[in-house]
Amino acid sequence: MKQFTRIFGIFMILMLCFSITDIDAQSRKKKKKKKKENDEYFDDKGSLTQRLWYGADLNFNFIPFQVGNIIAYGVSPMVGYKFNDVFSVGPRIQFSVLNGRISQQYRVNDLAYKYNATTYGLGAFARAKIFNSYFLHLEYDRVSYGYPVVDGNFFPQYDIDGNIQKYRISDNHLYIGVGYYGAIGGNWGYQAMALFDLAESRDNWEFNLPISFRFGINYKFAY
Repeated sequence: MKQFTRIFGIFMILMLCFSITDIDAQSRKKKKKKKKENDEYFDDKGSLTQRLWYGADLNFNFIPFQVGNIIAYGVSPMVGYKFNDVFSVGPRIQFSVLNGRISQQYRVNDLAYKYNATTYGLGAFARAKIFNSYFLHLEYDRVSYGYPVVDGNFFPQYDIDGNIQKYRISDNHLYIGVGYYGAIGGNWGYQAMALFDLAESRDNWEFNLPISFRFGINYKFAY
């Protein structure tokens, strides 16, 4: 009986050792599998950097204003994250320089009738490729604009140095539209979009058209 008990005890100890070894092996296997899955996700085909694409729109707008005209030009860089081959989202930054000219009827003697200002904003977009190099584009922007200060008769107001005073206003934009993209060479491509601003009030269409056109370049968007 004692011998049986001794043999049984040895057998249980061996079984316990084998169990611990097996558990450790399974644990190592799971860790390796998890590491492999992570490596596969973050390899050359699925890494975070490989899922990103970059772009920039060139801005050039002619903006009618009560006291004259404004020409705006600048650049709007963006970065997109690809969920898959169709959908991508990301941030977009806008920066433009405004060159304004006061109309003749609103000029005051020999004082300045030209002014410069800046426009800057931040937004986010979502984009979906559809067919034949076309894509749908949805975007929200919060933009700060610089404009000249005018009185009730639309005459510009000047500071003590004779320069036109300026003020800033912020506005929201919600764009929806369609775009076209093509290849330039390598991973580089071009893009063109026609967008409609859903947030623009119909009362402002006389001075701010809700339709805008954009042209730019991109890197790794099509691939």
